[in-house]
Amino acid sequence: MTQQLSSTVLTYDYDDVLDTVLDIGCRLLEAGAEVRRVEDTVERLCFAYGAHSVDVFSIVVLVGVTVEGPDGVHYTQIRKVGNIGNSLVRIEKLNALSRRLCACPEDPFAVKEEVKSICTKKTYSDVLMLLSAAIAAGGFAMFFGGGWLDGLIAGGIGVLIMVLTLYTPTKVNTTLKTFATAFVAGAAALIICALVPNGRPAEIMIGTIMLMIPGLALGTSLRDLFGGDMVSGLLRFVQALFTAALIAAGYGLAWLTIGGIV
Repeated sequence: MTQQLSSTVLTYDYDDVLDTVLDIGCRLLEAGAEVRRVEDTVERLCFAYGAHSVDVFSIVVLVGVTVEGPDGVHYTQIRKVGNIGNSLVRIEKLNALSRRLCACPEDPFAVKEEVKSICTKKTYSDVLMLLSAAIAAGGFAMFFGGGWLDGLIAGGIGVLIMVLTLYTPTKVNTTLKTFATAFVAGAAALIICALVPNGRPAEIMIGTIMLMIPGLALGTSLRDLFGGDMVSGLLRFVQALFTAALIAAGYGLAWLTIGGIV
């Protein structure tokens, strides 16, 4: 069985194999997977493609691997990771692909195209995302003490937040995008409550803030920390706290600048 696998692997350039394996690892990190999962996936895939030894190192922004290929030559590649997000569906699909490749390695070029397809295809339709944002924001506003009117207003602002999230150009700085979205959402809540009697801006703002809180990123950072990956855990933790601070600053600025006017 080992001999048959090795002969299959040698039909490919191992640099191409390693490039595809690292592509899967980077996409997992970008989707919000914990570091230990990424390292384990890369290691298993390298062994599945006939590597004799594998050394993997990963943090939030980088994945590096050195392997001894089936031809006895050592290969090393390092990949910088792009923007980190959260997509459990994408993680599940990449995990399923990795398990399939571990059971039966495939042409790395075909696999690379499949990975690209997984990561470029929308998980949910825009309409469903907008509807979900409205329901979540409205539900949280009512949960934290708001009435039906507050829930409706928060739902509308939730749609606005999701529009900014979905349709803001990807080249826009993430820090600026988070701050601006929080400011616009806070300003919208204050202006609408000034025009609509009985609107409660505090409850509405709490409901809409819940759409932006980086709870999943914070949970992933704690998993990394408890798993012994201190560097990655701390980086994710600081990133989550920084995002939360940006959100608070955006809403706070809206309250300071517009709250006194309306």
